[in-house]
Amino acid sequence: MQCAAILLLGGRGLRAGTLRPKQFELIHGLPVFSYALYQLVQTDLFSCIACVVEPEDFSLIQRLFSGMKSQAQLLRANPGDRRHLSVLSGLESLPQEIEIVAIHDGARPNPGVGLIQKLISGVREDGHARIPGLPLVDTVKKVNSAGKVRETIERSHYMSVQTPQVARREALLKSFGRLPVGQVPTDDAQVLEFAGYEVHIERGHSSNLKITWPEDFERAGKLLEPWK
Repeated sequence: MQCAAILLLGGRGLRAGTLRPKQFELIHGLPVFSYALYQLVQTDLFSCIACVVEPEDFSLIQRLFSGMKSQAQLLRANPGDRRHLSVLSGLESLPQEIEIVAIHDGARPNPGVGLIQKLISGVREDGHARIPGLPLVDTVKKVNSAGKVRETIERSHYMSVQTPQVARREALLKSFGRLPVGQVPTDDAQVLEFAGYEVHIERGHSSNLKITWPEDFERAGKLLEPWK
């Protein structure tokens, strides 16, 4: 089964407090997204990698990718107004022979080669989508718009999910076609859930952090080493 990766690079990331999109900020002199791209390449699983990014940013990706000595084909797709539309754009850019797709956020620089391989292997074995997740460790409160606590949630029934999220390409495309009008999914698994597909969670890892706040850059810098 031929596999492809979709790397989402079109977000703005304003909460990170940067002048440019957070995925293009530098850690150890290299863009945040390049660490994830390098780890995707290191798995040696993908025949192509589609970067969902604005045209003016693609030359930087091409230049970095050329230094990774990958045999994968590098593609570009236009970002959409919402995340799920960017994912759909990436899916539509892939060659027809692709059967399995791993979708990853460019603001998560450290997915881990082993985790990517485990997720792909799971989908190959039984066809069910796989996403990485972690049990919640903090008490969870439901609050109203004024910040008043309305309920304490039983956290054992909930998990915090990460990317990459891996599924059969055919299932993803069918699911997008069945997405309820006006529904804005927050991740790829939710698109599949709406269409009735099974989604399984594999244990993720805490170092697969998402750059969201300014302090996340320092934390990521302690986890990552320059790949070139």
